[in-house]
Amino acid sequence: MEKILSTQSIIDLFADAIKTDRKLPPEYKNNMKTMHLDVVPDKTEHNAWDKRPLRIAASSKDIARYEFVLFELNPRLEVDERTVMWAKAVGLPYTKLGRKLGMSRHQAKEKYLELIIFIKYLIAYDKKLFDKYNKIS
Repeated sequence: MEKILSTQSIIDLFADAIKTDRKLPPEYKNNMKTMHLDVVPDKTEHNAWDKRPLRIAASSKDIARYEFVLFELNPRLEVDERTVMWAKAVGLPYTKLGRKLGMSRHQAKEKYLELIIFIKYLIAYDKKLFDKYNKIS
């Protein structure tokens, strides 16, 4: 069943990519693997330490969406366009985004909305991209 391609689905695609990126395990630097030891507490220390919050791992569907955004959509966008999309997916306001790009907040919002429509048509007119989008939706 084909999913309807809408502007909100494009926004959700980038927002889900950000959430998935946060769910992925951290990178290990060289010679730092031994620093991440889990200390097993003694039974007498029960309820005397702070537990780490439960970390939910990314599912295969989340990773497929993440890879679609990273490897299919990002190379087709320019650097400023990527900056706009990822900044808005994180939740950066238009004023800070405009300052970062050297434009007003109104121009930043207009660029963001035009970019969403551009990505929508980019996926809709490329059969290969549209098929991949339907598989991950």
